[in-house]
Amino acid sequence: MSTAAANPIAAFFASVWLQILTVWHTGLMFIPWVRPHWGLNDMADQRGRVIVITGGNSGTGYATALAYYSRGARVLILCRSAERAAKAIADLKRGGVANVLSEMEYTPVNEERVGTLEHIPCDLADLHSVDEAARMIAERVDRVDVLFANAGVMGMNGRTKQGYPLQFGTNVLGHQRLMAHLLPLLRTPRPRPARIISLASATHIQAPPGGIDYAGLDSGADRNVWLEYSESKWAIIALAKYVHAHYGPTCKDGVCSVPAPGEIISIAVHPGLVSTNLFMHLQTAKWLSYTFTWLLKLVLCTATIGSLNQIWAAEVADPIARELSGGYVWCFQERGRERVDLEAEAGTAAGETVWAWCEAQAARHE
Repeated sequence: MSTAAANPIAAFFASVWLQILTVWHTGLMFIPWVRPHWGLNDMADQRGRVIVITGGNSGTGYATALAYYSRGARVLILCRSAERAAKAIADLKRGGVANVLSEMEYTPVNEERVGTLEHIPCDLADLHSVDEAARMIAERVDRVDVLFANAGVMGMNGRTKQGYPLQFGTNVLGHQRLMAHLLPLLRTPRPRPARIISLASATHIQAPPGGIDYAGLDSGADRNVWLEYSESKWAIIALAKYVHAHYGPTCKDGVCSVPAPGEIISIAVHPGLVSTNLFMHLQTAKWLSYTFTWLLKLVLCTATIGSLNQIWAAEVADPIARELSGGYVWCFQERGRERVDLEAEAGTAAGETVWAWCEAQAARHE
């Protein structure tokens, strides 16, 4: 047992220190010395690569899609709405970039360099829709180089198609189902290991003790939406650790094993405080956006900046990525500190529990 776990005073101060570090690395724009040290100009040519992005129609997912499309990748955008997907694809082809108010500004892309964009209908709040999306992906491509588990909902009540709390069902159950289906495409032979980049959040540290209130998920009762959001992001980190434990590299003291066939690098990422539709649907945010635009610019980063952490995690050199696998990246492009119940053996155990629970829920609805 660790000293912090055995000594409640040490545990308290360790928790406070984690809170301080988390705020420091949240990605607040008024902390000028915490800034990305890697940008899109550092991104290599992407021709020949297959990229799958959930929620690629808006926010950080859209910015990620633009980065890969403009460098020649084949980009598959998973989105529930055909109308929103068509609008996003049209904007992507025009080089649209969202500002801090989520307004689109256009800069022409290099037509000789661009890749392709495809819409895959997918409602992450419906496990059967996820099944169908995975089937469509398998029909179209013979491998996936990077899966961005990017989509999510925040601060919303409601239920999924199968009756689970909307945030947890969308952010966790839907993504786990998609990951499970796409494992064969992620493990096909290739020169470089595939990667799964999962969008987590610094708010995972606010999850309940143990990370997830499983009884609450099954109760059918109304839940605290902010606690549930934190819970879902804790679970996303746990899922990333599961994939790493089963398919990732073995590293110790900075030395990693020789890549095995079918290896997958799995990294969870905090994007920063980003101005996206995830945030801007909140009434307070709408009022702030029109009343105190200057304040938003001090606090929130654009979707383009918010996408840099996950793109970096997907593109950083293999030796660094393999060391990061199973870990958590915070702002900016730096290995972060997850909550203690997600560290080391505790994190591996958490991943096993979350993955098994998700599999059991899927089996109930086949």
